[in-house]
Amino acid sequence: LYVLVFIADVWGLLSLPLPEPWYETAYRIWDEAMQLPAASKSSFVYSAMLKVCAAYGDSVRARELLVHMEKREIDVSSVALERAVRACTRNHQFHLGWETFTEFRHLVGIPSLHLYTRMVQVTGKLHRTADAVLLFEELIEVGYKPSLVQYNSIMHAASLSAPNRHFVAPLFERLLQD
Repeated sequence: LYVLVFIADVWGLLSLPLPEPWYETAYRIWDEAMQLPAASKSSFVYSAMLKVCAAYGDSVRARELLVHMEKREIDVSSVALERAVRACTRNHQFHLGWETFTEFRHLVGIPSLHLYTRMVQVTGKLHRTADAVLLFEELIEVGYKPSLVQYNSIMHAASLSAPNRHFVAPLFERLLQD
């Protein structure tokens, strides 16, 4: 499974579509791995399969895996949740990405900076600038120092919706101060 995840990374970096047999092979290995007691309780194995789902854009399977993890009380990392959100948004299912984040966020604790950034981008695509700004403020409150990547994400989110462009100037001023 980890070898297949590595292949998914390489294909993802090259922005090439993954061939169908690759995905089916990953699922077959996954089903076999779930027969092993240690693998069926490993957050790393689930996270690896979520990466496969993200590479393929399988939002249904990604959400099923999160539900499975929650029922089995397997730790859901910020990385795992980000991969599930990415599985939803890969096929432009931004609403489903937002629902996945809000539904399973309580399992993570404090999201990673990367997950915050992804969610600011998702809310921007949904023209939910107020949510994007709240997430941006929250990431600062929990102690993250936003970089140019986060500022770019929030300003882009604000600029996508005409009624919300008034957020851009104050954010740019804040960037200059930081």
